[in-house]
This record gives sequence, C-alpha cells and structure tokens, in this order.
Amino acid sequence: MFQTATQSGTLMGDQDWNAVGISASGPGQDAMTFIKVEGENMITFFSGAPTQIRYNYAFSRTVIDPDSPDSVVVSTDTSVSTWIESSTSLDPSFIGQPIEYNGKIYFFFREEAVEARNVAKVVYSRVGQVCANDAGGTQDGAGKFTTFLKARLSCATAGDFQMSFDYLHGIFRSPQNQNIIFGAFTTPEFSFAASAICAYDLAEIEAVFATSAFKGQSTGSSLWLNVPNNDVPENPRPGECSAPQPISSYTKFQLMSKQVPNKADYSSPPRTVLDANSPPLILLQLYRFQKLVVQEMAVSGLEFDIFFLGTSEGQILKAYIYGETPRIVEEILLDLDSDDEAINVLKISKDGTRIFASTTSRVYSIPTENCQRFKTCAECVEGQDPACSWEAAQGRQGCVASHDGLMDLENGSIALCPVASSTTTLQTSPATPATDTTDQTPSLTGTTTGKDGQTPNSKTQTGPRMELSICYPWILSSVLIVCCCNIPTCIALFLSCKKRKKNYSPSNLNRNRDASQKVPLRSMERLNSEVDEEADELCPMTQTDNGSPHRSINENSLHEKKNGQSSAPLRIPSTATPVRGTTVSASEA
Repeated sequence: MFQTATQSGTLMGDQDWNAVGISASGPGQDAMTFIKVEGENMITFFSGAPTQIRYNYAFSRTVIDPDSPDSVVVSTDTSVSTWIESSTSLDPSFIGQPIEYNGKIYFFFREEAVEARNVAKVVYSRVGQVCANDAGGTQDGAGKFTTFLKARLSCATAGDFQMSFDYLHGIFRSPQNQNIIFGAFTTPEFSFAASAICAYDLAEIEAVFATSAFKGQSTGSSLWLNVPNNDVPENPRPGECSAPQPISSYTKFQLMSKQVPNKADYSSPPRTVLDANSPPLILLQLYRFQKLVVQEMAVSGLEFDIFFLGTSEGQILKAYIYGETPRIVEEILLDLDSDDEAINVLKISKDGTRIFASTTSRVYSIPTENCQRFKTCAECVEGQDPACSWEAAQGRQGCVASHDGLMDLENGSIALCPVASSTTTLQTSPATPATDTTDQTPSLTGTTTGKDGQTPNSKTQTGPRMELSICYPWILSSVLIVCCCNIPTCIALFLSCKKRKKNYSPSNLNRNRDASQKVPLRSMERLNSEVDEEADELCPMTQTDNGSPHRSINENSLHEKKNGQSSAPLRIPSTATPVRGTTVSASEA
C-alpha cells in the first residue's frame, strides 16, 4: 500500500492505494516506474513490476483519480508469461526507467526470445512502446494495452564475425542529447566476460515501430517469419495512437522484424556520425558492466560524455570517447565484503561532483574527479583525463581539477610540460598488489559507513596502465570468441583465452592478411606454436620469486606491435588504440 500526493503536496483524501504491479515488494525484484501528473490531481503510473500472480512481471499503466475509489489498470498481460495467441512476452527483466517521447512511453527490458524457441533458449534485449493515452481494449481485450509493440536492440561488433551482446543491464539518457539512450550490455553470465556500450536514437526507435515488418507464426509450432504486408492492418497500423485498435491487431502484431540499430549522431570531437549497426562505442573484455551514468563535460569548447561504468565485481570505470576512440582513464576498486559484489545502483549527484554506488551491503560516495592521483606533469598530461590539467604556477604545481592548466586530450604529449617536472617512470609491468595506506593520504577521498558503522581502510594502486588492442578470433567448441592483447595483465589472449592450451585454438582469419588473402584454419598444433612465438616476442617468459612462470613486457616489441597494429588479425574499433590511466583501489568514499 502507498499514499499518493498532488503537485501541491497534499494527500489525495488521505487514502491508501494498492501498489501491487506499480513497485517491487522486495529488493531482489526488478521494477521500473514513470510517474506522469495530469491536471491538478490525476496521476498516471507507467510501471514494470511483479503482479499478484506468482510474482510474474507486467508492464502496466495505472491511473489514480482522487475522486474515484478505484484505480484503473491497463497491463501488457496479467501474468506476462504468455499472450493468449502470440506468446510474445516471456519472463521480462525491466531495465532503467520508462521514457516519454512524442506521446509514447518507451521501456527497456530483456526476456527469453520467443522467436528463437525452435532453435535454442536465448535471451534478447528489447525496447517496448505503448501510447501514453492507451486506456486498454474492450470486451476480451479489456485490461490489455492495444498499442504494445517491441523490437530487439542490436549491439554487436562489426565485420564478418559478429559478436552480439544480448544482456542489457543498464540505460542512461545522454545529458548532451536527450534523444540518445546509452545501454550497458554483457555476454551471458556463464560465458566469457565481455561488455559493450551501445547507443540508440529515440527517433530511430520510433521509425522502427512505424515502418518495420512484423514477425508472426502461422501456427503455434511454426517458425517465426515476417508477416506479409497484405496481412497487416492499415488505418490504423498496429501500435498507432490515433484510433482504437481491433483486438486482432494487439494480440497478433507486436514483435517487429527489424532490430533497432546501434546508431547515434554522436557529438564527440571530431564530430562522428555512426552508421546503422555501428560497432559498440566501448568494448571491454574481462568486465561485466551492470550500471552506468553519464556526465557532460566541456573542455576547450568541445563537449564530452564521461561514462562511469559499474561492474559485477565492484569496480567503477571512468571512460570517455574522443572521436571514435574510447579511453579508460580510471578504475576505482571499492572496498567490498566479497569479491563478487555487483554494483546494483549507480547515480550521479545533481552538481556532478560525486558518484553514488551501492552493493547489497553498502553505499559509496565517490568524487567524479581524482586528479591528485597523477604526481607529475607527464602523468597528468599523458593520463588524458578530461577533468584534469597540470597547474605549473610557482608554488601551486600539481594536477588539479581544472581546464586552465596544461592538458592535451588529443595526443597526451608531454612536450607541453616543463622539463624539470615532466620526468616520470612509465610502469608497463602488471600493477602491484594493493598496499595498505591507512597512515597516508588516500588517492581517493570521501566518507562512507559500512555494515559495522566503521570506515574501512583505503588502498591504492598506482602507475599508468596501458592497454594494447591486438585482437584475435578464437574457436572454442565451435563458438567464436574474441580476445585482445591487454596490458598490464600482459596479454589477455594468453592469460584469459589460453588457460588450457589444448582446449583453445586461434583462428587464422585476418592474421596479417587483407581480405583477399584469408586462408582456412590450420592445425591446432601449428597455430599454438605460432601463437607461442608471438607471445614470446611480446611477453618473454620469466620466473617469479616462487618459481612460477610469468610474462614480463618487452617494450621494444610492444611499440613495434603498436605502430603496426593496422594489420592486426581482428580489430574491434572501440579498443583500437592504447589507453593510459591509473588504477585506484579505494574504500567506500
């Protein structure tokens, strides 16, 4: 039960209202709500939440009128587990908050893909739409939306061998352009870890619903195929808001054939227009994004979207895109109770100075800038953090949160630095384990309270981290896996994909060859030998103190590879250049 209030803050007759289907009844349930105030007292809730029936989920429109004792509820279905005829909505998980655009409500979710049921049980991410004024059908369609449509979101790598990211975990509306929606995607939970950020234009989403063909079945056991245009009603077309819909329209025509492309007119200097089905804006392996927030920042007349990406293991990555090149400039490691605590909420303060993150046990407050982690001018300029510049004034030298000092976001050139202050040691070896700095000034400051009421110690890892993108396709049990050279963990190609040498084999496609020179796969033994030779060139095998093998970095070979990476076997555009930054491990801040 809940109480509702008008815009003036007065209770609607001091009445209680049933919140089932409007909000979650427990912290483990997915739920979303968009509240629209209409007139003086009328309130409309657009919600994705559990229903009364076995905690099944539905997207609903609930109108509460203080002059009426009852609320009016319109739903996608009372149980959502199936539509009577089309079976097009299965166990949805709602993501983010609904968005109102041009008289329609758009909401994001992932669900079991009914159109792939005859092949395998897979999950797709979707965007759904209903008209904001949809009051539901009549007779047999009473209580059901008449304008509900849905389409699959496309988020995949480019090229002949596409890798799709089908698990949507978070959305965020661009602060620069309210028509752009960013989505955080991952691979399935029990596959190799990789994540991507894709972008969608609300105008493009609207166009897909207005023009795409529909998918349907001729019988309950047949394949899902495009419905012939002659079979689709006109005037009104299914999903239109202008006129009442016949029951045959909103029970049969719901699933769009066309996917919503990863497409955005993205304002990032230099101005970049992404074509339909562009590759992800950001793509990272070994991470699983869970939530994201985006902050707008203007530097020297150029506008950037700064991404803060929360992961399944409690990290927060700070990234931005320069042209088509993503840059990870900071990794914040939260002081967690366990290694697998995911960030389930990520918010940014109204003034943009702090990020608020929560796990199942704690809430964290973290500053959005951490320029003091850079100790020299060279580190500050090379770090290419758009929030930071080097202040060279006498007596005030340091890396500060300002755009008035020395900075070079385009090239990160230390030639800007005074000779005396530009000297620094670039640590390209793997980052050392975190050391306790309880008695020192932590690199990341702030306050927090843990479950025991105590403030945990801060830990810091420093040293610029380089990531070199040399990406190879691998075949594992007939499944294509893409792995990239990754520093300072040395080469993810060997440390992640090649843990068991005989179980993995790299593909020979695009291996220092152009498209006309591709050759078939060769034997696993020969390929493994060839890969080992390349591993020895980039990361020679050495012995650690305990005698175990360890690969260190051969900087000469590294730079040779970096300079020649245009011929890399498989390039993922969003990881195509080195990324410099620092890794900061901090307590709740």
